[in-house]
Amino acid sequence: MRFIIFSMPGFSQESYDKIHGFNFEKIKDNIIKMSRNFRENGFTG
Repeated sequence: MRFIIFSMPGFSQESYDKIHGFNFEKIKDNIIKMSRNFRENGFTG
């Protein structure tokens, strides 16, 4: 089985700030970019 799991506590910038203080939108953008990159390089999971 081939798969990748992204785990993110919180569902909004406000809740994410309470937990980590990172930029929630930037993290979502990075996950999208990584997912596209994986697919472009043959990942089919």
